Amino acid sequence: MKLDDDKMNVWIDFDGHYEKHECDLMLKDGTLIECCWPNGGEFHKLGTPAFGCKGIFKPTDISKIKYVDYFSKLKELKNKSLTNP
Repeated sequence: MKLDDDKMNVWIDFDGHYEKHECDLMLKDGTLIECCWPNGGEFHKLGTPAFGCKGIFKPTDISKIKYVDYFSKLKELKNKSLTNP
């Protein structure tokens, strides 16, 4: 899903509503969690061999959200590595 540019790469106060898009989270305690995906009313940290999750975060833990385009960047890197071994 492509979001409007004004929603991308900027921290937005989290009010409980979110887009189904990869994102970074700032928790209420100030911890930054990168590369998450919303699923089933929770946010899942992506990137480990064990079921693809490093952690699950509830919306009540979140202070701010930043939408990013990690998947497009990964596809771009993969395509570049296939064409330039």
